[in-house]
Amino acid sequence: MGTTLYYEDLILLPNQEISVSFLMGKVISALHLICIESEHAIGSVNIGLAFPRYSKEKRSLGNLVRLYAQNPDTLRNSSSDIRIRRLDDYIRKGEITPVPSAVQGYVQYRRMQFKENKARLIRRHAKRHDLDINQAAKQYTDYKIPANDLPYVTLNSLSSQQRFRLYIDEVRLETKNDNNLVFSSYGLTKSGVLPYFS
Repeated sequence: MGTTLYYEDLILLPNQEISVSFLMGKVISALHLICIESEHAIGSVNIGLAFPRYSKEKRSLGNLVRLYAQNPDTLRNSSSDIRIRRLDDYIRKGEITPVPSAVQGYVQYRRMQFKENKARLIRRHAKRHDLDINQAAKQYTDYKIPANDLPYVTLNSLSSQQRFRLYIDEVRLETKNDNNLVFSSYGLTKSGVLPYFS
């Protein structure tokens, strides 16, 4: 990405019937589709996501999604996409603005995957080792689901329609690294850092 980076805030507006976590799932699902389309069209994802109100202690992504892009038109097109506009009653959109020159530091938001589904692990083990399910299950009798305290959003897989948790870790850094900024299909950081500011 170039030297000038722009951002736009999407503030989620829950109510008594619709929670922040539900809205976050809808917003991230919509942005995921936008990112996939970008990847297919230009060969890379041109939108990054940040969660300035992220809290590991509260296990929450907060109620603010900050979109980053090198081009303000990319942000304009993303936030006016029909999938985001369907959520307009539940989102307040900020102005598209260049990132301020004075920032509090740098941050990465990374997807973390945990082996939580014991039944899935057993099926996979059985398939890989040509065992029946009962034989494979014996290998996992003492298996404990790994503990983790990361915030997550529950999404539906586009391929299998299964629900899953997208765990997101925040890594704060004091200095900017020289790596190119590269985003995943969820808009999360694969390489480089995003500026952190309130």
